[in-house]
Amino acid sequence: FNEPEAVLILVKSDETHNHSVLFNRVRDLTAEIWFGRRLGQDAAPEKLGVDRALPFDEIDEQLHLLFNGLDVVYHAQGEYAYADQIVYSALDILRRGFRKNLRAPATLTDWRPWLHEMRLFKSAEEIEAIRRAGEISAMAHTRAMQKCRPGMFEYQLEGEILHEFIRHGARFPAYN
Repeated sequence: FNEPEAVLILVKSDETHNHSVLFNRVRDLTAEIWFGRRLGQDAAPEKLGVDRALPFDEIDEQLHLLFNGLDVVYHAQGEYAYADQIVYSALDILRRGFRKNLRAPATLTDWRPWLHEMRLFKSAEEIEAIRRAGEISAMAHTRAMQKCRPGMFEYQLEGEILHEFIRHGARFPAYN
């Protein structure tokens, strides 16, 4: 999902209950004319498989409610200062709200080491997706070589590569 101002919250309440909440931008037809389509809240559950989608503008009012009563919050501390501010603010609300039956998580843990470990192992579907991405990349670079002419600018070759990516169903490059 490649939209700015989007935050995915995955909540494991206990051994049998999990849910996901996406905070993302609301649909705005005028802004979409200039900056591209936005998924919005109505389409997100079906398109992305999340349980709920809420406007990003509501994250400051809603995040502490999602964190309330959890034992652990996993967050990539220091990765993005703005995200740190959002998470720390929600935790602060919970810490100050003990008289209102709010309970802050006892632990804030970095999830990156676990994710890096998981990246070492690929399922058959992931291997096939990587293989397909490699095929598409090869076709895109072949196209760029075929279209390359003296005097061309780099952005023109980039356009040829992106054209081939999109033509084969890859909306964005998998690398930069």
